[in-house]
Amino acid sequence: MNHTKFIKDEQNKTLIVERVFNAPLDRVWQALTDVAMLEQWWAPKPWKAETKSFEFRSGGHWHYLMSGPEGEKHWGWIEYLTVEPKSSYAARDTFVDEAGNENPDMPSMHMLTTLEAKGDASTTVVVTTTFASLADMQTIIEMGFEEGFAIAQDQLEAILVTLPSNPSDNSLNAAKITVTTRVNAPLDQVWHAYTNPEDIKQWNTASDDWHTTSATVDLREGGEFCSRMEAKDGSMGFDFAGRYTKIVENELIEYEFGDRCAQVEFKLLPCEVNANEVNANAVNVSVTFESEADNTVEQQRTGWQAILDNFARHVEATA
Repeated sequence: MNHTKFIKDEQNKTLIVERVFNAPLDRVWQALTDVAMLEQWWAPKPWKAETKSFEFRSGGHWHYLMSGPEGEKHWGWIEYLTVEPKSSYAARDTFVDEAGNENPDMPSMHMLTTLEAKGDASTTVVVTTTFASLADMQTIIEMGFEEGFAIAQDQLEAILVTLPSNPSDNSLNAAKITVTTRVNAPLDQVWHAYTNPEDIKQWNTASDDWHTTSATVDLREGGEFCSRMEAKDGSMGFDFAGRYTKIVENELIEYEFGDRCAQVEFKLLPCEVNANEVNANAVNVSVTFESEADNTVEQQRTGWQAILDNFARHVEATA
């Protein structure tokens, strides 16, 4: 296994982290920018990372919770400032609360991540973290930055070696994309609106010039579903259809559509007053799906996010 290198530059108030991963650049980029993969390696075990909202683009962000083995909870916010696909991205990393409010007592960091292919089989990743002051840098170091970052990158290496080595393998080309939203309503009502055909016709659209004209749902493992989506001017339409592969009521829906798969998770969010308790009227809904080749990842993410945002508005309006 490769090792993570740390270079501390006090004159420029920076920490430089370098690691060579035994994986092609495309695969490493996916692991750094897809939230379903980020959650698998970002938090040094036994800590876990859970996403509240995520949008990887210039101006987007990742709002996440770091949960510790003894009930510790720390919220983080990464604001993506610039993104150069498969090359680099710059971000501002801050400590926040569940609502996304920045903690003024904790340091913020500017992080520039760059990737460089080393032949076809390895990639060098350099993360340059810049602080406002040496005191801020020292605070982060004393919090275990180096140890935690090294563990996380070891976890990333372990994930990368489990992915297919054949670049033509569809499971590698089909990047997983995750969109999330918060719905301020009881869990059973959120579940019902997501699985009830009459509700689906109300929210299942990415733009005002499209609508869902009919929907059928056989909500059981092996059951089928179909939503007819059409342009309002009648110029085009298609069936979004598939088969359910796993159902856990009020928790999880997994399904196949064509040669692709998707997963929908429903999780009660922590209470804002007491993070050790859940808020019975706040649900995080996340949809993770395999991408297709005809549209860019960003176009697909934007479209699915728009539908999910419509879903949240529909449920809250009828709550």
